[in-house]
Amino acid sequence: MIGEFYNKVIAIELLGETVKVCLMLPIYTHCFYAGQMNSQP
Repeated sequence: MIGEFYNKVIAIELLGETVKVCLMLPIYTHCFYAGQMNSQP
């Protein structure tokens, strides 16, 4: 896994030209993708 962790809260993965960003909080974990937003419906 290629990723950079900042304070163990934000995880960023490089998936080709798309960046997967995950917010890892004690309450919940939320992930979203950035980079190819124009290809999303």
